[in-house]
Amino acid sequence: MCADREVSRALTMAVDRRRAVSTVFDSSTRLVRGPYTHQLSTYDASIPSIPYAPDSAAAILQRRGWVMGSDGIRHKGAQKLQWSILVPGTSTERQQLSVLLQDMYRKIGAQMDIERVDFATMNGRVAAF
Repeated sequence: MCADREVSRALTMAVDRRRAVSTVFDSSTRLVRGPYTHQLSTYDASIPSIPYAPDSAAAILQRRGWVMGSDGIRHKGAQKLQWSILVPGTSTERQQLSVLLQDMYRKIGAQMDIERVDFATMNGRVAAF
């Protein structure tokens, strides 16, 4: 699913990052443009921001063959546009953020399942991956 660059872009476009940051974190939290925070030497402020555009995201998914099913989830053949994420049960912020993301993805026909686990289980599963 995410081997397709356009699908990855569409999923990024489905996320209202400003809303997520302002809802889950305090007003001093800075919005970053890539995978690294501004506090790291690897942060690159020149990376262009992908816009929040859920309608465009849905159109990209449609063009890439992800058709909306009667269940509200997009399908490509027998494959659903569905994945799971692990969220530590001890992190209120990560739980809030995951629910927000789940709702944003649902609006474009993607299903993100949330698996709440304790931190040790999460670390073990990530390490095994």
